[in-house]
Amino acid sequence: MATLSNQEFWKEKFDTGGNHPFSWFDVAFGLLTSAEVLDRFKGNVYEDLRREPKVTRLQYERMSVGRVNAMLRAMAVECLLKALWLQGGGKLALDGRYIGAMKKSEHRLHDLARAVSQKGQIAFTQRELDLLELASSWIVTGRYPIQKEYSYLVPFDRPDGTVAPKQYWRGDPFKELRVLTERLLTTLGIEMKFEK
Repeated sequence: MATLSNQEFWKEKFDTGGNHPFSWFDVAFGLLTSAEVLDRFKGNVYEDLRREPKVTRLQYERMSVGRVNAMLRAMAVECLLKALWLQGGGKLALDGRYIGAMKKSEHRLHDLARAVSQKGQIAFTQRELDLLELASSWIVTGRYPIQKEYSYLVPFDRPDGTVAPKQYWRGDPFKELRVLTERLLTTLGIEMKFEK
């Protein structure tokens, strides 16, 4: 019986972890938990500011986590989509390297969702795909003050008759993303059972 070299052993471990849906679910769980903690920390800071318009350090801290919270939720959705990609027979790791689900940037959640839907496990509405496109930008804006170029700032005539920039959303995108996240979790079918 041949034994694996040290390099082959670690390549195999990498591939096994990278191609297991639970690995991606587990990271999504941590990201979502972190976002929930930030939600509790943030509270309803804007309601507080209506009562007292002077900004305290704590209020500024609470306002500042909003972008990070959105980034964490978008990154969790990315991990859930990758878990679904794997459940559908895709691969994300091969021969000790991350290969991804697509040749394009992985943070384009709407494109990743389209690729996942082609595996047949889940279908996305156009509104969900538009929401995922918006959430893709949160992965950048949670870390940096600007995107890679300016076009997301330029208002344009939208199909609903409004004139607004690309990141404008009619409705509550965070609430809609929570609903979509729950649907992804349900489709994935991984349940965590904890002691009470």
